[in-house]
Amino acid sequence: MNLKYKYELEKILKSESINTVFQPIISLENGSVIGYEALSRGPEDSPLHLPENLFSTAEDCDRIWELELLCRVKAIERAKMIDKNKLLFINVDPKIFKDERFRKGFTRDFLKKHNMSPNLIIFEITEKTAIEDYKSFKIALNNYVNQGYKIAIDDMGTGYSGLKTLMETKPHYIKIDISFISGIDKDEFKQELVKNFVSLAHLTNMKIIAEGIETEKELLKLINLGVSAGQGYLLQRPYKNFLDISEDIKKKIIKYNNIRQNQLKSETSYIGNIVQKNLTFPSTASNKQVKRFLEFSGVTGVCIVKDNYPIGLIMQHNLDYILATQYGNSVFLKRPVSLIMDSSPLIVDYYNTISNVSKIAMSRDSKRIYDYVIVTKKNKYCGIVTIKNLLEYTVKFEKIMQKILIL
Repeated sequence: MNLKYKYELEKILKSESINTVFQPIISLENGSVIGYEALSRGPEDSPLHLPENLFSTAEDCDRIWELELLCRVKAIERAKMIDKNKLLFINVDPKIFKDERFRKGFTRDFLKKHNMSPNLIIFEITEKTAIEDYKSFKIALNNYVNQGYKIAIDDMGTGYSGLKTLMETKPHYIKIDISFISGIDKDEFKQELVKNFVSLAHLTNMKIIAEGIETEKELLKLINLGVSAGQGYLLQRPYKNFLDISEDIKKKIIKYNNIRQNQLKSETSYIGNIVQKNLTFPSTASNKQVKRFLEFSGVTGVCIVKDNYPIGLIMQHNLDYILATQYGNSVFLKRPVSLIMDSSPLIVDYYNTISNVSKIAMSRDSKRIYDYVIVTKKNKYCGIVTIKNLLEYTVKFEKIMQKILIL
């Protein structure tokens, strides 16, 4: 044990010389501050200024309870002027909940003295130690939840912050650890993990908070993934006062959300919204008639119909290929188009989404991937959609976002 550190800890506890700083937690939907996390530091000129040194020394000296109590009390005292619409996130080791001293330290009277309500307090379960008895832990936890306090799981995905803790505590907030957020814009595996957390949050009414956002590209990706809130140096550093984020960052959050909303609208738009009502041919039309039409109309394919129901598709490149064979012209030119048409083209309903049709169209065999998509309404021919149009609709928002990141 470092005797210098032990002496320094004793001095800090005796003089209650804990510095509290507050880092804002920001809505990634509109850039507003939803709350602040209280973070504790030792005195600036102390070897225990950094929290990792401070708390590890307290652990070694078996004084962790006293230090954590002091940190919580100072956080409440210094947060008494917090906006009553903002939340205060306070770190709590799970084993503390069962301690009688903690219960006495967080009564309604204690909070009332500092002009605060339990509804403002979010206990961040830090899980510095494992939860060994979930049954008794849940009983203790529910005691606080029933009083109006809320629960957050901190550093989700690391240490003891596993799925069992999530299942047993059913927190109001899940804070995803920085290790999952750092570089998420370049890591598809991390993106899929966060997507799953977002889906779970939607189903269970929990809120996701991404920790450690440090780059604009990470911010953009998290907004696109639907993460509701975040904190990190890009948004705002911890400070002794309750700071807002810069107007520049707030404007970017709003701009990215507007882009996302437009993208979602596009992805859920009907394929019928981009349909082209091209001329059709009956199955009895000759290949010569179709060939002449394709040569002079400028289109590259036609839908073949019977009583206005689509029964096939002929693309110009397929027709040219067949007629260019040794006996192609003499055998097929004057015969019905039904002999050489594709009798199983991709046919979709008018109300299918652009996003879904794009996925289906691009999963076709490579020989047919550029063929028209036929659109029907009440099973009758409505028009066609070209692959060019599909690609334009599915990539345009990605291009917009890339341009914004360059600015």
